[in-house]
Amino acid sequence: IEAHARFAQKRHARLSKDPVRRLGELLPLNASGTPAEIRAAFVRTLVLAVLRLHAAHRGIDPVSGKRVSFGLVRMANIAPLFDVALALHAQGMPEGCRLHLCVYHSQFPLLIRSAIEKQLDTTLNRRTEGSVYALPDIRERLDQYPESDQIFMVLGSPVTEVGRDHDYDWAVVEPSSMRSLIQLAGRIRRHRPDEVSSPNLLIFDTNLRNLEKPGRAAFCRPGFEQDDGPFRLNSHRLADLLEEAEIRVIDARPRIVPRPDEALTPSQRLVDLEHARLRQQMLPPVQAVADTSVRSTRRASQRVSGVSLNAASHWRIPQVWLTGVLPQQQPFRDNTGGTQVDVVLLPDEEAEDYALHQVSKGSRKWDVLYVRIDDSKNHRIPDHLLQGARISIWGTADYMELLRTHAEDTGLPLIACAQRYGTVSLSDSTQGWRFHPALGFTGEK
Repeated sequence: IEAHARFAQKRHARLSKDPVRRLGELLPLNASGTPAEIRAAFVRTLVLAVLRLHAAHRGIDPVSGKRVSFGLVRMANIAPLFDVALALHAQGMPEGCRLHLCVYHSQFPLLIRSAIEKQLDTTLNRRTEGSVYALPDIRERLDQYPESDQIFMVLGSPVTEVGRDHDYDWAVVEPSSMRSLIQLAGRIRRHRPDEVSSPNLLIFDTNLRNLEKPGRAAFCRPGFEQDDGPFRLNSHRLADLLEEAEIRVIDARPRIVPRPDEALTPSQRLVDLEHARLRQQMLPPVQAVADTSVRSTRRASQRVSGVSLNAASHWRIPQVWLTGVLPQQQPFRDNTGGTQVDVVLLPDEEAEDYALHQVSKGSRKWDVLYVRIDDSKNHRIPDHLLQGARISIWGTADYMELLRTHAEDTGLPLIACAQRYGTVSLSDSTQGWRFHPALGFTGEK
């Protein structure tokens, strides 16, 4: 514990001296009514925020002189993200401004998601100044559209936060936890060490879950808040939950050096909530005694189903692994979204279109059945709903073209290529799913 504290303090001191590359500011979000009305208000606020950030942090294309920026809008959940993308197309962008919109989350068929990630990995490598303007895709778009302001924007879920070496000029975030804010901030000016003087990270002061389900835990799924117990926040406005310094300069310091246990107020501060929840999940209960005798362990094993299990249970009660208690009560990836089903987009006989099939096990061990469910469960979004004024789809919107190209590259028959790379795992839905190649899947309302 002492060694860790010394390391964390040293790291904290180092971070406090680094150039400030991300400046945060709260963005008020006030809306009421039905979920559709709240999301429409969210979009109106979002567009103004995007235009403001673009004006402050755009670059200049050396060929055309157009003003260009690359930004990220991170949302907490896929269903509202899907609706926000449709609402953006419905609203359109103002005269003189072109939005190139890329939707990115986990519920795309593998082939489309891989193409999106390849595109973003290439475009958002900003290590060489000005190189982005020479990329064929970017160059073609800048030459094709006449608007003086060109905004390339990723509208993404939490998959945008971790494991991607992407460098954005700015971001707008729907909050869910301090951890996610820190991870997200790490994608802004990631490859450029220069200090900034104006906000390039705008944080909604609350999230859609709070507005659409008032009176419930809001900073959860993802997030650390719970409806019951000590991990319930008194407020869901970040102005009440974060200190001004934690908003202004977002880095890892609040998460690596916590306040003392007795000073934590998990119902009043977002950072304290996360520290307190992690301690509950990772450390032995305060009343636990360091008695590892066989008799003590046997008693613990007998009562393990009645106590609060956490990560410490794995080493405090090693004999419990002779039972199935821990893996039953602590699944490795607890699926809070219900039953998952595997589906795949398979081409038709003419290879001109595709249909949705559910992947099921056959009667024999290695048999795989593809049951067509396109007519009953695939609710396709019409193309005309994604043709907003001065908004272009950034990325692929033609699944069959991708499939043909990949089948040719890999030497696979078209159907075999689809069976391998056209799959996605979705939360089961009686009503089925909405789908468009540029939007991915989400449950039908």
